Amino acid sequence: HRVLTVYGELAKIQTVLAATVYRGDLNVNELCCGLDTLSVSTFVVSQYTNLTLTSTVSTNIIMFPVNDVPTISTPTLFTVLEDNRLSLAAIKITDPDVADNNGLFTVSFAVVNGTLETGQILGFIKQQTEDSISFIIAPSLLPKVLSKFFYLNRHNWNGNDTLSVQVSDENSTVFSDVPIIVTPVNDAPGLIVKSDSATLEDVE
Repeated sequence: HRVLTVYGELAKIQTVLAATVYRGDLNVNELCCGLDTLSVSTFVVSQYTNLTLTSTVSTNIIMFPVNDVPTISTPTLFTVLEDNRLSLAAIKITDPDVADNNGLFTVSFAVVNGTLETGQILGFIKQQTEDSISFIIAPSLLPKVLSKFFYLNRHNWNGNDTLSVQVSDENSTVFSDVPIIVTPVNDAPGLIVKSDSATLEDVE
């Protein structure tokens, strides 16, 4: 319960009330029932009899739901050495509407110059190739999936890549592009020697 108490002359009290705004708790419609009660009590002390007169009225406040768009939280950029796997577990995706109503959302990842390695997807896979994947999943299962999510550059490739992330609930879609810098690694020279070689005597 939250209480606002105002003392003073009636005109001053009305001025304060005129500037007072009600604001529901964050996501209260999803967390509870979307219903609140406003109770107003007045206390008047008689200057003649020293008696306190009280009066209370209450009214219901109904809060209608408003869709909260999903949020994608990622590092500013990823860096990884050439031909090394990069964990994508640092990506965080939230949506209070979906989470509080046991709903699902669609998550998509794509890269340009690499591949995406995944463990078991605890959801419904809509589409998957070497460099992209799209699946439907419950928010509570997503951290476990992302903990086994890896990016790997194409063999011996280095440079700048981009990880594109897309998240959709029933009402809205959000996007985020995260740079991936693949740092070059020196590859040692290779020597190939034929195991069976033949030549004539006294001939180089």
